[in-house]
Amino acid sequence: DTKEVLAKRAIDLYKGEFLPGYYEDWIEELRTNLQNKLIEICEELIAILTKEKKYDEVIVYAERLVSADKLHEKAFISLVKAYAQLGNQNMAKKKFSQLLKNYEEEYGEKPSKQTLNQIEKILIDLE
Repeated sequence: DTKEVLAKRAIDLYKGEFLPGYYEDWIEELRTNLQNKLIEICEELIAILTKEKKYDEVIVYAERLVSADKLHEKAFISLVKAYAQLGNQNMAKKKFSQLLKNYEEEYGEKPSKQTLNQIEKILIDLE
């Protein structure tokens, strides 16, 4: 429980990209390190919240993770799963569509086969 509280506090402290618009090496390195730490903490917190079945909070922190990394497949799986658990089929499908759109825009391709299979299984179980 302490880990959950500390993770939430750390995520709340992160206010976005470090010194945006500055591109000196040390700034870039620190910016990347801070963003990677945010992603890592979000992943850990989402796992804790999922285990505790706190799906509303899973959505909050998975969205935070997606805003930091719009191609984070596990975050999208967590979003789809959380919305499915809350009985919100429309949002579950919408998040799947968002993942597909992000991948198409960024790479012109689809997410990994494993991710597609996981999400499709969640959506099929909803019907």
